[in-house]
Amino acid sequence: MKARVVLATLALACGAAQAFPIITGPSPVGQAIIEYKNDITGHYVMLWNRAEIQFVEAGQAGPGWHRTGYAYSGFDVTASYVPPGNRMCRFYAPGPNSHFLTARTYECQGLKSNPASGWIFERDDIVVSMPGANGSCGAHETAVYRLYNNRAAFNDTNHRHVADSTIRAELISNGWIDEGIAFCSAEYSTPFDRLAVATYEAVALFEATGPVTCRDFPVSRASGCLDFTGLAPMSTAIPRRIPPAFAQPNPQYPLQADAVTGWNVNGGCIHTALPAGAGDAIAKASFMQSLCTDGRELGVHIRGSDSSQGAANVGEHYRFPTVLAPDGTDSRLFPWADKAHSLTFTVEVTVKTVTNGAAGGKALGEGIMRFHDAASGHEVSIDYRVYDTNPAPDCVQYDADTATTHIVTAFRDKPLVGELVHGNFIACSGPDCHQGLTPFVVLLTRDEFSAAIALARQKDPVLSPEPDGYMMSGFQMRNETTLDGELGVTIGQVKVVVGVPATGLPP
Repeated sequence: MKARVVLATLALACGAAQAFPIITGPSPVGQAIIEYKNDITGHYVMLWNRAEIQFVEAGQAGPGWHRTGYAYSGFDVTASYVPPGNRMCRFYAPGPNSHFLTARTYECQGLKSNPASGWIFERDDIVVSMPGANGSCGAHETAVYRLYNNRAAFNDTNHRHVADSTIRAELISNGWIDEGIAFCSAEYSTPFDRLAVATYEAVALFEATGPVTCRDFPVSRASGCLDFTGLAPMSTAIPRRIPPAFAQPNPQYPLQADAVTGWNVNGGCIHTALPAGAGDAIAKASFMQSLCTDGRELGVHIRGSDSSQGAANVGEHYRFPTVLAPDGTDSRLFPWADKAHSLTFTVEVTVKTVTNGAAGGKALGEGIMRFHDAASGHEVSIDYRVYDTNPAPDCVQYDADTATTHIVTAFRDKPLVGELVHGNFIACSGPDCHQGLTPFVVLLTRDEFSAAIALARQKDPVLSPEPDGYMMSGFQMRNETTLDGELGVTIGQVKVVVGVPATGLPP
């Protein structure tokens, strides 16, 4: 336990000088718009809501649906700042079993006001950029065209949105009607951008007795788990809605907790060390929110003052084994053994409350990748700050207690190690701390990791200089407070993709 606390406070001790830029204005929240095709009906649809994406990819929307590999970008309407543009409206018609999407205001309002059309309004919670007065997209935007399959006479209406001129010409030659530019996309991804070898996602687990921590998992197999230290066990789970039907709100669930963490899921459970009837006290104390048994979405509110150790941290963690399993199975990951591979590290986090305490308490969050040197047995940890109430300069620190060299930097332009793909470090100290550009994504190539080793060897010379001998031992999104510091965040996906990096949207 002592080593964990040392590691937690080490992240706060890289220096007093400010090195990361303070964000002085609001930032838009980018959101991927992902295209799907159904191989049975031949229909296309675009999705951006996480719950819907998980629903479709779990097969619950019926068979045949899969990603095409094409994706565009819009902006989250719930962010503190939303750039100029139009809401994308989505409708569904049971007759042709098809969806229709439009960001053209007259089309959206026309269908909303005409129920007899057969098109049922579903959602409009994303904003997209639109062509300018000259009918064209901006210099740094991609024009996305809408095409219509011209099959209304067969009760088979469908539309597809494309930016690829070759696909557009092919559709037109097959009888599709070009309906012009539908919207403009700041980012654009194609199936040829990526050769994903493997994707690993950190998912925290919860049981009736509370969160399942990483200490409960053997080190000989890969696992998603919860990095949870310094706080009392949160063994009380209060569902947002009353089981078993989950149709009625649960009066014991403190709704005010959602405003602290930015929890935007109409369901799930709150996990607390207090009894279920404690009311407002639950939202004021440290707590977590999850989908009850699955921490794929995780709300975190922690106060350093709730910890008897003076520091508390909570975060989703994915651990790789660094030894063979007892049966001889080898699931260790040596990402640099294949010279063509890169790592894309993604953290999705909504920051709502990050506060310095009056007694000097602090709060920070960071995405961390850890690598184990098979030759020396020592570790290299690359720590990317997402937010921090006391921004410090980049640094390299050696922790003798754990034989780990920490390379501390941030999700910002030109980090100390790797290449920033998306996101913007957040420096703030109050409850109005606004959201940065989520997701936070960094790319790490073999050459960049070699440079990281060279930095680490300055502090720990026994580390091997050869990247091929390093296995990945884990990655995580860690959120931490000390003393009377406080934070409230919602964590989405935390994942690593091993493969060829995308040129457009983050993975």
